[in-house]
Amino acid sequence: MSDTKRSSFLFYESFYEAIKEVPEVNQLEALKAIIDYGLYRDVPKLSGISKVIFMMAKPNMDANYIKYLNGKQPKNKDETQDLR
Repeated sequence: MSDTKRSSFLFYESFYEAIKEVPEVNQLEALKAIIDYGLYRDVPKLSGISKVIFMMAKPNMDANYIKYLNGKQPKNKDETQDLR
């Protein structure tokens, strides 16, 4: 596992809808790959249907990870807007 660990990640209904459409053996493999990548950034070694499912989910997960990292950075005082 990588040293980037999160306690949560976004899992979209579209991921689940795609996973439900493949054979059960691939469902488990794809689900575990998505969870490991979402929590630990572990890139899985997959092939076939499981790889296709993971590759379809990965761009969303990467975009959300960037948002997560940006949210952790301290805000520049000049960039903070007064919402009063």
